[in-house]
Amino acid sequence: MKEETSGQRHKRLSVFHVRQPEFVGSCQHMKLILINTLNVTFSSDAPKDTSASISPSGLVSAGSWVNLTCSSRAKPPVSSFTWFKISTDGDKTVSEGDFYRLNVTDGGVYYCVATNELGNQRSPEIHVNIEGKY
Repeated sequence: MKEETSGQRHKRLSVFHVRQPEFVGSCQHMKLILINTLNVTFSSDAPKDTSASISPSGLVSAGSWVNLTCSSRAKPPVSSFTWFKISTDGDKTVSEGDFYRLNVTDGGVYYCVATNELGNQRSPEIHVNIEGKY
């Protein structure tokens, strides 16, 4: 039996013992004796607390590289991270994985999405600004 309620999976496990076959007339019967029933609860969550960070932060030289890192808490664990760049033509996928390295000349607004089998969550945006360009 499987029941799901508010982020938790419940499973009932029953343990049986098989007794020696018994004969009633010419028919053989097996007796099952219920020994114990266990209720097991598995906690599960879609990704939450998804965040994106940039390193180094602050001012960097033109042509420098920065690293974007995505993190999230989930159970089962996050199976994929996807990085997006916001564009007037719609958000564009720019990378897969929890880590994305980009040149600051590719300034813009970025975010990541953490996904597992129970759902996904978007991080807050990271703004990579090129000084003098808006």
